[in-house]
Amino acid sequence: MDRLKCLQTLPKFVVSKHDSASGCIGELGKLKNLQGKLLIKELQNVRSADDALNAGLKDKGYLEKLVLECNIPPEEVLCISESQRSVLENLQPRENLKSLSIKRYSGKGFSDWIGGLTSLSELKLFDCKYCSALPSLGHLTSLVQLLIYSCPELKYMPEEGFPASLRFLWIASVCPVLEEELKDNWASRYVYDDSMFETMEEDEY
Repeated sequence: MDRLKCLQTLPKFVVSKHDSASGCIGELGKLKNLQGKLLIKELQNVRSADDALNAGLKDKGYLEKLVLECNIPPEEVLCISESQRSVLENLQPRENLKSLSIKRYSGKGFSDWIGGLTSLSELKLFDCKYCSALPSLGHLTSLVQLLIYSCPELKYMPEEGFPASLRFLWIASVCPVLEEELKDNWASRYVYDDSMFETMEEDEY
């Protein structure tokens, strides 16, 4: 990575589970000029919260779309889930990010920084099986699309409600409490369509 410090595009970065410098997430910290889209896969291999902080996502002001993806084997979820929260906490991007997707995250709560991404227009939460509440969304005044798929423990809508900018709200596949609340209280205000699921898979560039 030392020779690639001026790199501007890196569509995908896979975190290695081995002790190799080339697959350490901290290597991203050297790439100050990344722009456009970035998918970070295998986040369960991040060794510590400090390594996540060294990725320097908050310093990358040209990133527009960020996908954070874990892939934890079921038998390892209990021992990894708590560390996942601190890792996610330190992967905070710049507040001008336009699109954020979080996939297969095993922590029990989302990071507060999500509520400070004031330029965010699209938020996707996919297969986050252990989170019980959505992050605060009231200050996301640019948010247009919110897609939630297969998050069975989610039981609470944000206390402050949704931002006035929201136009598309889609909740599906084993999110029974939220799906019922959507039908009862929100269906007349937002457009939601099963075809939106296809856009979640498009994050796998």
